[in-house]
Amino acid sequence: MINNFEKINLNPKELKTNDCVIRAIAYAIHDSWENVYQDLCELGLKLKRMPNDKKVFEKYLDKIGWYKHKQPRK
Repeated sequence: MINNFEKINLNPKELKTNDCVIRAIAYAIHDSWENVYQDLCELGLKLKRMPNDKKVFEKYLDKIGWYKHKQPRK
């Protein structure tokens, strides 16, 4: 079985920065990086946490009907 890897960077400037949560969610829900970033920032502000904090993005995922699963070990 061959796995094809496609490199995707939804960061508007294609930067390699600490925005992996934003990029992953934006890709998964087919939304823009900007919309997800803004939503996470607003939620983070309410929770007094950074937008990529686990409590913030898990609450965001729950809000949009998604659930974070741990990555399988194998």
